[in-house]
Amino acid sequence: MNPQIGKTYTLKALSKGEKGFWLDAGDREVLLSNKWIPKSFQTGDEIEVFLFRDSEDRPAAIPLKPLAQLGECALMRITDLEPFGAFAEWGIPKDLLIPRSEQLRPLRIGESVLVKVLLDPDTERLIGTTRILDTLITDTSELRGSQEVDVFLISLVEMGWKAVVNHRFQGFFYNDDLPSGALPGKAYRAYIKNIRSDGKLDLSTRPLGFARVVPQSREQILQALKNAGGYLSLHDGSSPEEIQKLLGLSKKSFKAAIGTLYKEKIILLEKSGIRLI
Repeated sequence: MNPQIGKTYTLKALSKGEKGFWLDAGDREVLLSNKWIPKSFQTGDEIEVFLFRDSEDRPAAIPLKPLAQLGECALMRITDLEPFGAFAEWGIPKDLLIPRSEQLRPLRIGESVLVKVLLDPDTERLIGTTRILDTLITDTSELRGSQEVDVFLISLVEMGWKAVVNHRFQGFFYNDDLPSGALPGKAYRAYIKNIRSDGKLDLSTRPLGFARVVPQSREQILQALKNAGGYLSLHDGSSPEEIQKLLGLSKKSFKAAIGTLYKEKIILLEKSGIRLI
């Protein structure tokens, strides 16, 4: 494994130097400055660090997590402007440079904008971009309909909002699929309504179809368990009629909901029924 600049890893300390510990980063060593060394830390110990380039352009490590790592988006505040670009605050002491060529529009000190972290292939320096739509991919083979995803809003257009999905794909919310108060850079958990042939995604903040029923069924089963003293004599083999009589649910809804409760470690599945933990 060769750890990559811009990401977080757990690395081992190889040796102690005058300026700090040298950590094993595969084909190179990176410096963890004395300023960031925990008490009692010594050679052979491991530490979780973010890799970046320091003010002298050397690979370095820091035990902090930025707002976004390589390939990720986050809302960042602009702290300074220079002729060659803007600087954004992103959770580590060295601000992130957004070159002028990577700005969708001129930025202003104090404003918060959605920024994606990239790696300059020539210099291996981390940079930011607000041209996020230019970085997105159209191969959606890893996605499926109704899947829950992470979303940041990008821009408002006539029929709704353009968005970035899971930091990598382009999505769209129609106006009636978003709650009030939508703003550029706002984060949501959302659901894929439709995967278009052009690789773009239609989104909704509401669970879709059967997925919407599961939380309601889950609460009904929990309440019934509590009312019954923590045990119900219903299980996978119970008839649809039994389940309907006791819970008012279809067997399909019952099975989906108890699967969720079991994964959440709220119930035990026994031969003759389900038991509240």
